[in-house]
Amino acid sequence: MRWLRRIIVGIFAIIGFLVVVLVAVGAYFGAKLVAPAHTVPDVAVLRLDLTRPLLAAGRRDSLAGLLQPEQLSLRQVEEALERAGGDARVKGLVLRLGAPLGFAASQELRDAVAAFRKRGKFALAFAESYGGPGLGSGDYYLAAGCEEIWLQPSGELGLAGIAVETPFLRGTLDKLGVVPRFDKREEYKTAVDELTDTAYSPPFRESMESILGSLYGQLVKGIADGRGMSVEAVKALIDRGPFLAADALKDKLVDRLGYRDEAEDAARRHAGAGAGFISLADYLRATERDTSGSRVIAVIDGDGPIVSGEGDFDSPFGVSQMGADTIVKAFGEAQRSDDVAAIVFRIDSPGGSSLASDTIWRAVSRAQAAGKPVIVAMAMSRPRVAITSPPPPPRSSPSRARSRARSASSAASSW
Repeated sequence: MRWLRRIIVGIFAIIGFLVVVLVAVGAYFGAKLVAPAHTVPDVAVLRLDLTRPLLAAGRRDSLAGLLQPEQLSLRQVEEALERAGGDARVKGLVLRLGAPLGFAASQELRDAVAAFRKRGKFALAFAESYGGPGLGSGDYYLAAGCEEIWLQPSGELGLAGIAVETPFLRGTLDKLGVVPRFDKREEYKTAVDELTDTAYSPPFRESMESILGSLYGQLVKGIADGRGMSVEAVKALIDRGPFLAADALKDKLVDRLGYRDEAEDAARRHAGAGAGFISLADYLRATERDTSGSRVIAVIDGDGPIVSGEGDFDSPFGVSQMGADTIVKAFGEAQRSDDVAAIVFRIDSPGGSSLASDTIWRAVSRAQAAGKPVIVAMAMSRPRVAITSPPPPPRSSPSRARSRARSASSAASSW
């Protein structure tokens, strides 16, 4: 009977867990219904916390949105900054960095911050550490778009260039006796190379080096423009990175060493007497506009792998898929609405089903034929590679760019 007792205990444990989840969900949505309206201070400084990743499409009904209800999407952040740029009450922005951002997202945010600053506002960046000994280049690229950069005294600045690492699994498959068989259309279609090869093919290496060269050039120019340095000076600094906090200050890569409260006190002083803070999420809710009856631009988010059927935007952990049926429905609604003047189709996807892509293409074509201009904004998803900061090369042979494609076939085949 012991087994029966275990089954009964397990059933009650599952029921108890479900009850807790339902109570938490009810409390969360109940709190949303009774939450008081947020008000913007007469002298306001916005807070944008990027120590957590931005949501893909602003979905707040997933488990991720439940646990972290103040998360925003990239588009919502840009919308809030655009509104704040024309709001006389808002004097500035404190940007707290920490979570790795894709380069495309960093560029969009940097442009939004630049537009905000052009309206006479200030922007201050703070981080406990800009990536430490690695993964700091993207964060710092965004921070360099602010007029003042703060770094915690115990932190580091991981400005050490960029690299791509690709794990090749063919050696592992050979040891397991697995023979991968795939077809590909052309030599630059490299999605299956990780399974069929043990190292970069010339076309694969060429494509990776081309991407890295472009990203590195944009990184260097962005830092140079933001910090008032020459491109050559920035390249020389990257060759010396990463940096301890004191060294980053000495080389004028950051403006102040201090803690978060000190950075916020400085922002409050900059804003003027009576300044108060408000999060970007609260500001967005407090300034929500009624667009009914107005001509609008419809924004359709396509995030994640492209699949047939409905999109999975509400999975337990907020993982998205770009479902063709969902995208087609959104285009149809925008196409039929007299209020929609144009459509922006934002795509952040590694690719996927060719059939589903063809279905989406048809929806785009129909919208255009109906007289709705369609503009596509593409991010750079990389499902198979990760852009990282490489370790410093030996001092005897410095690499100025430090942007190189490195094979991980040896490590992969030794699993």
